[in-house]
Amino acid sequence: MSWWDHLLWWLGFSICHQQQERMLHYGSKPLFVCARDTGLFVGLFTTMALLFLFARRFRNLPLSFYLLTLAGFAFFLWDSITSYLGSRESSNLLRLLSGFSCGSGLALPLAFRVGLPALGPGEEGGRSLGLARASAILIASCIVMAAFLWRPEELFRLAQAYLFLSLVGSLTMLNFLLLLTFRIRKAKTPDGRGGSLTRPRPLMMGRGLTIMAAVGMAALELSAGHVLHSLALSW
Repeated sequence: MSWWDHLLWWLGFSICHQQQERMLHYGSKPLFVCARDTGLFVGLFTTMALLFLFARRFRNLPLSFYLLTLAGFAFFLWDSITSYLGSRESSNLLRLLSGFSCGSGLALPLAFRVGLPALGPGEEGGRSLGLARASAILIASCIVMAAFLWRPEELFRLAQAYLFLSLVGSLTMLNFLLLLTFRIRKAKTPDGRGGSLTRPRPLMMGRGLTIMAAVGMAALELSAGHVLHSLALSW
């Protein structure tokens, strides 16, 4: 096993039981976390990244997409709880889809209620992203997920690399948003309409340092997860 595969399996052990029969296989080669975790992290990272790249000007989301968030979370809970309780046996396809629906659904409120407002005012103020644009972003996420549904062995290394990026990227994004919730405020400034407003900014550090801190937190979380998993197996 190469150093790259050792690293990925080490990372996977930090968050996942790594049961081979519950992993997605490209030919005879398994990924390093289970199908449900694969869908969860790929969905969260892909949808969040697309929203930050292409929805920065907007601050609101159509109500129907918040309902999709609840539906995705409910699907995830139903699939995971019923299979863990032994009332039914899930499949890797259902695990992948339930994880993806939950991850993509969580990305929507995280971006529009925490992430984008914390990054500063958008060019279009409080305008809604709109059903067409939001649907296009979700469809793009589903196209990425298609590579994990159709699994030729030739795509194995690409899928490994993207899953690694999704795992580390998701933790980094969540930590970044967490750090952005600790705010200080500038002095009030005129808003051009006779009133005044205050602008938030990151606490005591710039954007670059905040990202570095988020990456460091992700490394610590994965290391702690690996230690705790090892301890749990030794008991």
